Amino acid sequence: MNQGSLKVIQKLSVTRQSDFVHFFLSGVVFTVLGPCLFWLAYPLGPFLALAIAEVSCHILRYLSFRHLVFPRGHGFHVSVPRYIVAAIPTTLTSIVVVALFRNVVGRTTLTLIGTLLSVSIGFLWSRFVYKQPRFSRQDPKRRFVSRDL
Repeated sequence: MNQGSLKVIQKLSVTRQSDFVHFFLSGVVFTVLGPCLFWLAYPLGPFLALAIAEVSCHILRYLSFRHLVFPRGHGFHVSVPRYIVAAIPTTLTSIVVVALFRNVVGRTTLTLIGTLLSVSIGFLWSRFVYKQPRFSRQDPKRRFVSRDL
């Protein structure tokens, strides 16, 4: 390999590490933000609090994915339909948790149960989705793999 090829490989490696760091930080931020919004809005009613938390977090998360975590300049393409598919399991989990436990436990316990289940389902769903071949394909304009979300 020549010197130019090594520089390209090093740059791609750093880019992928940077993408992972952005993805990880985004996950931490939205794992904290969603439950906090739900907890704060809970006095308005559990389902309204859930709607406020889910809608605001998913809009912000989609925008952060599109512009910060998976930028086009790194060969990624974030689309609304694929994001919605990725978000459906965690949103449904949250709805079911609120429906089942809203009259059984208090606000803080409900928030913790919802957070733990949502994180677990989100992790498992992400592992499944990203193993599927349609979510990883070559972008003809780029020299490296494009991952759609």
